[in-house]
Amino acid sequence: MLIIIDTNLSRGGGGGLNVDSLKDLNQDLLAKWWWRFHEESNALWVKVIRSIFGEGGGLMEGGDGVSKGSSVWSNIVKVGREIDDMGIQFSKSIEEVVGNAENIKFWEDSWLIDESLKSRFGRLYQLEVHKNILIAEKGEYVGDDWRWNLEWRREPRGREIGELEDLQSLLRGVLPKRGIVDRNVWRLDPTNGFSVKSLMSLIEEARGRGSVTRGSTIWLNVVPKKICIFVWHSKLRRIPVRVKLAKKRINLHSVLCPRCGYEEETVDHALLNCTKVKSLWNNIIGRWWKLKCGECRSLEELWDVCNQWGSSEKGGKRWLATVWCILYQIWSERNRLVFGQLNNSLDEIFVTPQISKLYISYSQRATSD
Repeated sequence: MLIIIDTNLSRGGGGGLNVDSLKDLNQDLLAKWWWRFHEESNALWVKVIRSIFGEGGGLMEGGDGVSKGSSVWSNIVKVGREIDDMGIQFSKSIEEVVGNAENIKFWEDSWLIDESLKSRFGRLYQLEVHKNILIAEKGEYVGDDWRWNLEWRREPRGREIGELEDLQSLLRGVLPKRGIVDRNVWRLDPTNGFSVKSLMSLIEEARGRGSVTRGSTIWLNVVPKKICIFVWHSKLRRIPVRVKLAKKRINLHSVLCPRCGYEEETVDHALLNCTKVKSLWNNIIGRWWKLKCGECRSLEELWDVCNQWGSSEKGGKRWLATVWCILYQIWSERNRLVFGQLNNSLDEIFVTPQISKLYISYSQRATSD
């Protein structure tokens, strides 16, 4: 599978790397091969794929057999189904628009309906004399009128007659356009055509992302990278609190919070719910923004507050930078306490001058950015 790692990827206004978007970007780049398969129909690699997986390359035929394999192409076929499962009709989004009809196959390509005529009219396809015939070879102009030339190995009968009537109904009024080259249209963005950027936007929208509540990383260039990484880990609940370490069978003398010693140390407790931590949130955020972050019982509730205030055009980055720095400092001082490098209480460590200095430093960077 194609894996893309680009440490210079900039997403959103904050700049930097949106780590959670790497999977989406990888999907988008794989999906681009669907578009290239249609656009580069005469390329050697397309001919190789067709010789192995059939004329549609497994893309238009459902691709179940192809996508179950472990080859690079099977992963490309599979990614189309994955995007479909998000509610985006990607696998049927590439439409072949007929021009002079010299590059579109009558039976194999999806040019008249959402699927190939071979799939819709299977009985007639078996009767076809020239199965790989192009649209331009399937008829001819008589003056200004186009006449279809339908050739069969024998006369249609039974259900084949019903299929023939349906096919003739679809073909009525359809004719190649002289002097106009065949082209592909991406139905999801007919005006601008296919692009990785536009597909990524559709995927993020389908997943309800673009907000801090759903696990995507907003990379603030106004705080150190180590703080961004820690906040991302905390959103994913991957910081090594004592409860998580105990579940991994790491021998601990206690799973209780090292600060209060009364409750189990979970992610929410360590960063929000410990009585000493809660008083810190109320003193800092409550004093500066008149918000009651101390009432947030989970990180998800805190992210909701971050979404509301962090999206503000004025002071939004300053708000996020302050919250993220406080989260990081809470965890840093917790580690110092656990490893015997700190004897003071949290209240004594987080005195107002120290936090104010931190706040002023990063808020100035946020304001000047």
